[in-house]
Amino acid sequence: NDLAILFSKSSSQDFLRLSAANVSLGDDISVYGYPLQSILSPTIHLTKGSVSSLAGLQGNSAFFQMTAPIQPGNSGGPVIDKNGLVVGVTTSTLSPTFAINRLGTIPQGVNFAVRTTMLTNLLEVYGIAVGERSDTQRESEITENAVVLLTCE
Repeated sequence: NDLAILFSKSSSQDFLRLSAANVSLGDDISVYGYPLQSILSPTIHLTKGSVSSLAGLQGNSAFFQMTAPIQPGNSGGPVIDKNGLVVGVTTSTLSPTFAINRLGTIPQGVNFAVRTTMLTNLLEVYGIAVGERSDTQRESEITENAVVLLTCE
């Protein structure tokens, strides 16, 4: 499902809360990430969109489709609902090259995220508890601090 568990030695209390509810068609969402690091600013970016399908490619129910624009560097970033809860994890976009060669058209707004339920299941399999947070900090501030850039070398 294009998910991984990474451990950190950080003692930060900034973490995102997971939604227990499924997304609905038309829900407004926000995507946080670090797209196109080689040419854009190295700071966190936010894009907005909506849930445009309740399934991924070929009807895969582990994913949902969204209109929020994503680029390389967004993968693994959270998809946040209007309440500041994580409803998905950004995974992919429909390849323009594939679409033009196969379908004769360039796709627009065809992006995918794995559902939070898949993340919750993964955490349960490995016995990882999801923490509770009781603070008054704005959710947007928490998100900006909790989403970090990871690179592979």
